[in-house]
Amino acid sequence: MYPELFSIGGLSVYSYGVFMVIAVISGYFFLVKTASLRGISEKSVSYFFTGAVIWGLIGARLFYVLIDIRSFVSSPLEFFALQRGGLVFSGALLGGIGWVIYASKKRRISFLNIADITVPALALGYAIARIGCFMAGCCYGSVTDSACGVVFPGNSHPVHPVQIYSVIASAMFAFILYRALKSSRINRGMVFALYLVLYGSFRVAIEFLRGDFRGAYIFFFTPTQWIAAISAAAGLYMLIKFSEEKNIKG
Repeated sequence: MYPELFSIGGLSVYSYGVFMVIAVISGYFFLVKTASLRGISEKSVSYFFTGAVIWGLIGARLFYVLIDIRSFVSSPLEFFALQRGGLVFSGALLGGIGWVIYASKKRRISFLNIADITVPALALGYAIARIGCFMAGCCYGSVTDSACGVVFPGNSHPVHPVQIYSVIASAMFAFILYRALKSSRINRGMVFALYLVLYGSFRVAIEFLRGDFRGAYIFFFTPTQWIAAISAAAGLYMLIKFSEEKNIKG
């Protein structure tokens, strides 16, 4: 665990921030590659990508604050302390999707086309960002006696390295989604739907292994699990619906 990589002249460089930057840059170039499969220009990619990153970060931070709002009431300036982590991907996903829906209507480009080309890059970026979480020690797992348990500094018990589980799973998702995007048998919208199923199902499961505060339970799920479960169900419905349509790419 290396939350602070190094310091130059009193300026600290945090691992979480570094990997977030790497995730964004890698995601962008992968998105340019996937966009070419649907004939979408790099200019359009830049427009959608920039807005999605901005609104995704806003959504991710707002969702984190809402989950643990009591911690921010007494110290509201902590809202901007991103170097210690504190971004919830479910909020980023909702913020990014909201922006793409708005922007696609404005640019008169199919939302499903944009969503299809985006999710492989999104999965790749998420995998890289989770490495930053592991190095920062945030988003940690519950206590475990299994051989894969890790001990973070300041902790006496091994915990599930859920960040690494997420890295492996999301990297696999990126590969699967990219292959699906290249397939001639995949209709428009099906890659996006597949991502919702893969990510949503995995997120519901992995949340049971988390050890940090996940918000108050609503029945038997945390807020994040409910969003993930709804996303997976919506994705499954979309997969069935789009698979029954005639082959549509554009």
